[in-house]
Amino acid sequence: MKGACPVDKLLAKALVIGNFEGKMNEMEVDKISNLPVDIVRRIFKYLPMREVVQTSLLSTNWRYKWLAAEELIFDRRCFRSSQRDSDVKLASFVNQVLLLHEGPISKFKIDNYLEKASSDVDRWLLVLSRKQLIHLVLTFRSGDYYKLPSSLFSLKHIKYLKLSLCLFSTPLSFGGFSCLTALDLQQVHITNETFQSIICKSPLLQRLQLISCYGLRHLSVTAPKLEWLFFHGDFDDLHFDVVSHLVEVTISLCNLADGGARGAVSRLEWYLRHLTNLKKLVFYNYFLKFLSTGIVPDKLSVSYCNLKYLRLHVNMEDSNQILAAFCLFRSSPNLEHIRIEAKPNKPLLLLDREGLWDASSTSNIGLTHVKVVEITGCVGLERELDFVRFFLIITPVLERMTIEMHKKAATNDSEQLKWVKNMLRFRRASSRAEGNDSRATDWSSYSRSGCIYNFVK
Repeated sequence: MKGACPVDKLLAKALVIGNFEGKMNEMEVDKISNLPVDIVRRIFKYLPMREVVQTSLLSTNWRYKWLAAEELIFDRRCFRSSQRDSDVKLASFVNQVLLLHEGPISKFKIDNYLEKASSDVDRWLLVLSRKQLIHLVLTFRSGDYYKLPSSLFSLKHIKYLKLSLCLFSTPLSFGGFSCLTALDLQQVHITNETFQSIICKSPLLQRLQLISCYGLRHLSVTAPKLEWLFFHGDFDDLHFDVVSHLVEVTISLCNLADGGARGAVSRLEWYLRHLTNLKKLVFYNYFLKFLSTGIVPDKLSVSYCNLKYLRLHVNMEDSNQILAAFCLFRSSPNLEHIRIEAKPNKPLLLLDREGLWDASSTSNIGLTHVKVVEITGCVGLERELDFVRFFLIITPVLERMTIEMHKKAATNDSEQLKWVKNMLRFRRASSRAEGNDSRATDWSSYSRSGCIYNFVK
């Protein structure tokens, strides 16, 4: 009930206590029986679906009021604990509700509750396709992929769609989701062509989340209204086109992709060239490694002037990844918050430390607006100290730096203390960033008026 109106909460609680503990007499019921329909609907939002239906037992006046409920959410609260694992009982309950419900349904949600799909789900979607549905969540815990029926693709009013463990096959008559603004697909099986068809025929799409989708190997995103993108999984190739409103992107590449040959064009240039209005950019796992393969320019041809937040997984022993990070720093003149997550791996392209961190490699990097720097996953390497020294030198308005040691760091306590003391002696560009090696006995945090160092073991 987070964010709910207090009056709605109290009325909902009164219904629950009165009806299901047998303490509400006819006079007490009448106090709320004549509420407007829109208030009753709001009350129903804060009750489990089974209790919404059971309000029909309150009195004759309440017998059909539950039919006004426009949001049907079926979750663990629908059953007693001994019944929660029963797909049959859930399906039977949903069937009864949909059979009796005669009004509009704006929201239908079964999230990670069903063990597997059945023919019942086909019937539910057929009914919902006639109910002006706006919000649909249908996810399965396990089992085979559920083949989506054609009725799902006739949801003309759908704005929010979340699916998991489903198999997509759009019918020839599919005209698109003209009202869709948010699409969340997790562990679905979908071809490149089907995905492209859905995206191109969803002109209002603003939010897109793709997690572990199978069959989607060539990710091509053309969505003029898209503002937010989260991708986690694998791909062979990636392409952004007509995404001028995209302001927040997170890409987590689980395995290193081939990406194809780009000739003399760097992958950084090729894959990021259309993302010019970003405010937040996050690269997880192998994506920075993927982008840093081959040519790494000093600076991209386009400046990302709106980018304020940058988060990168960086292998501290891979010089190309570090150079790619430098490239992004140079190309993002207004960064305010940087988070580097150390991702140690085999040192495939390691150059000598002096050559990597000398003036020629770090020149023209002006992080003049950066106020917060976080470096996590440190294990006590000299290359991690190089990153700390680098940030302290080129961030004149730095207010806070957080350093987090990896919980499985191989170094012992004395070695980590030595590492910390070395870091605290570094020269700082910011007058507000101070260090003090007298704090060696305090491992939980170090705080002064300016720079704050947090060390987590």
